[in-house]
Amino acid sequence: MRFLLFSLFILFAVLGFSQEIRKYNNDFLAIGIGARALSLGGSVTASSSGIYSAFWNPAGLLDSQKQFDAGLMHAEQFAGMLKYDFLGTSYRIDSLSTTAFSIIRSGVDNIQNSLDVFDKDGNFDYNRIKNFSVADYAFLFSYARKTKITGLNLGTNFKIIYRHQGEFAWALGFGLDAALQYKIKKWQFGAMVSDITTSFNFWKLNKEALKVTFETDSTANSLTENKIDITMPSLTLGVARDFKLSPKISTKLEIDAKIYFDGQQNALVSGKTFTLSPSFGAEFDYLGFIFLRLGVGNFQEISYFEKNQIRMQPNMGLGIHYKGFTLDYALTDIGSLLVSYSNIFSLKYTFDANFKK
Repeated sequence: MRFLLFSLFILFAVLGFSQEIRKYNNDFLAIGIGARALSLGGSVTASSSGIYSAFWNPAGLLDSQKQFDAGLMHAEQFAGMLKYDFLGTSYRIDSLSTTAFSIIRSGVDNIQNSLDVFDKDGNFDYNRIKNFSVADYAFLFSYARKTKITGLNLGTNFKIIYRHQGEFAWALGFGLDAALQYKIKKWQFGAMVSDITTSFNFWKLNKEALKVTFETDSTANSLTENKIDITMPSLTLGVARDFKLSPKISTKLEIDAKIYFDGQQNALVSGKTFTLSPSFGAEFDYLGFIFLRLGVGNFQEISYFEKNQIRMQPNMGLGIHYKGFTLDYALTDIGSLLVSYSNIFSLKYTFDANFKK
């Protein structure tokens, strides 16, 4: 509670002294991590478990009987120009609590900077071309704990954001997530409030590095050194249920609904104050060894030849679990309707001492 009040105090102080505020921010965190979750269309708020829960629902970190859980993912899009990576590990403190640390990076590397390609005498010199990167980083510090209510787990994330655009600009920010999972018999329920206190980034612009731009483009002079980007809170609700199809085959179905409070967006249900985006996922399990997954999400209304059409993003994937190792594969376009599908792999390994739930 003290931390929450302190965060709110800092937020209002920032809002009072900021020069410019933009509410759309940290879009790289809307992509998602883990091939399992991506193949299910992101419908994992109620059923996520292990290290990838640090992103989707930190309360799911407790759904493991091992002391350590480690995972990694690598994805590429646009012919390999955009690289998206995740690395994380969790530690089971005791039978009641788990902590985790994760890193997410999204970036484009080896961009050529030709601003200084001409020397002071006006001569063109290829040796003056330098490469730089534009990258976003998120550092997640997660904690999950069981409650006295049977089946109810709580979780939270503290996020530190670092973004840089070569030597031209950089930003530092932070945010807070809160989540819960509740299990009763074959039913699972989940809720995740992202950026519960709003998340905000403080930008610093390097005018010296952009000196040529300021001298040749009059509109660039409207830029200020200090900017603040804000991410408004969003709420994701999920419900899942297990079904036994045969002695060897079972399935899990989940429906999620993500609600945004930052104004109208292009989604299935759009209002003046909120937007609702549903997703659906189905996972088929053969003896806990092989998994087949199907999912659909990212519903949008598209204008096509003067007619409005509902478009959606289908996904599919496979998983193999063997002696603590889990290898997952997803065919997805990682968050858009560009029909530019990518092959995504993620790996998870659980090990060390057993814990009784």
